[in-house]
Amino acid sequence: MLGHEVVVLSRRPVATPRYSSGALGRPHARPVGAGDRRCDAVVNLAGRAVSCRYTAANLREMMDSRIDSTRAVGAAIAQWLSWIHGRDLVRAIRFLLARPELSGPVNLAAPHPLPQREFIRELRAAQRIPAGLLDAGFEFDFPDWSSAAADLLRTSGQCSAG
Repeated sequence: MLGHEVVVLSRRPVATPRYSSGALGRPHARPVGAGDRRCDAVVNLAGRAVSCRYTAANLREMMDSRIDSTRAVGAAIAQWLSWIHGRDLVRAIRFLLARPELSGPVNLAAPHPLPQREFIRELRAAQRIPAGLLDAGFEFDFPDWSSAAADLLRTSGQCSAG
């Protein structure tokens, strides 16, 4: 753990717990959903204590608490978006093909991911489109996914009539 930073995700940012077993780093508390940086690993230790009688109700509570906390951590992580410009993608592929000493999986993404909200906000600003197409008077031919999917399958020949 030497050289890593420990971040505690918590619904109630309070004094950071003391770390035993010689863990190094600068731990600090942060509310769940405050995903403003990338991380290399996530260890979820949240959930109802298991030092109890294993009744049906307690077992259910233990399971639910772990599922709920995992969803909260996942939501915090899912806010980040990796991206790469098409031109950089092509250049990166050419770069890799020209270097046979580089092998195995390579993450083709720009070095600065950003929160999804910021990505969408900047994309809209660059496109100079209204925040809401409906508000601007646009009428969708396919306003919901089910009608769009049916049409896409029908026009691609992957769906039989009837």
